[in-house]
Amino acid sequence: MSVPKIKLTDELINKICSLVEQGRPFDYAFILSGIDKSSGYALRSAGVKDTSKETQEYKLWSSMNEAKSKYLSRLVDRMNRLIDLDDDKVDWKAVMTMMERRDPGNYRRDGARHETDAVTCDDQDLNKQIAILISQVNSGTLDSDEASKRADLLKTAAFIKDQTETRALVEELKDMIEKQTKGTL
Repeated sequence: MSVPKIKLTDELINKICSLVEQGRPFDYAFILSGIDKSSGYALRSAGVKDTSKETQEYKLWSSMNEAKSKYLSRLVDRMNRLIDLDDDKVDWKAVMTMMERRDPGNYRRDGARHETDAVTCDDQDLNKQIAILISQVNSGTLDSDEASKRADLLKTAAFIKDQTETRALVEELKDMIEKQTKGTL
């Protein structure tokens, strides 16, 4: 997906992030800020791919993640306060439900991992992302720490989609990154 022609100003990024920090899902934050959700996700995706970390798209991506973290942190604080009350009449279930729904990878009751908005892609896009990462590692345009982080995200996506072959490919990629880091490639 190409990056939409939206003037991504600091003011617009702050508006989106303010909504996310209030607990709005990314979709709603985009729509309430005047951006359709597919364009919003395309901008976020461009931010993830930005290796220079200097574009407005990268700023959007990182600021939204920070805003979501602040929201979840407030939920955790609220949950801790409710636990400290030690009162059988206190209903903590609503807070826990919000935590489970906003960050299922960390707060899901059954312990199962499932898709979070950090990695959302279909099978074809997942394979395309792996190919891009391999190309960036081979060309040296991506430092090994960042490449390793991205490979971990792709591995998580492959785990979510239960793609054994793709996970094996990502493991080979991680080995390649490690060898490149050690200078044995």
